[in-house]
Amino acid sequence: MTETREKRLVPTGDCFCGCGGEAGIGRWFVRGHDITAAGALRAVKGGLSLPQQLVEAGFGPERSVVQEAVDQAGWVRCAGCAYAGTPAGLAAHTRTGSCASPGGGGEAGAVMPEPAETEGAGAAG
Repeated sequence: MTETREKRLVPTGDCFCGCGGEAGIGRWFVRGHDITAAGALRAVKGGLSLPQQLVEAGFGPERSVVQEAVDQAGWVRCAGCAYAGTPAGLAAHTRTGSCASPGGGGEAGAVMPEPAETEGAGAAG
């Protein structure tokens, strides 16, 4: 008899969205990054549990699905903080003043460097 088993994933304390943030022991994501990663993954692929989808698609702590959505799927980054999302999402983010950075979010459509290049940046806004 052959058993088919899915790869068992263990939360490592590193955020599975790929932002480079520390999620904490026993946690998959920095707070809110699961939602961002789910939206980014839907934009890039589709599909099992979110961590399993990310790993199957080649993403996880070592490779950011959010950055892939920015690079390949038309997502944009806020110029004033680490928020990334669809152009409509960025417009709402800047319009509502959701940006916690001084200056309140900058211009819609402006692109920030990848979070790993920005000190202290995460992937969710």
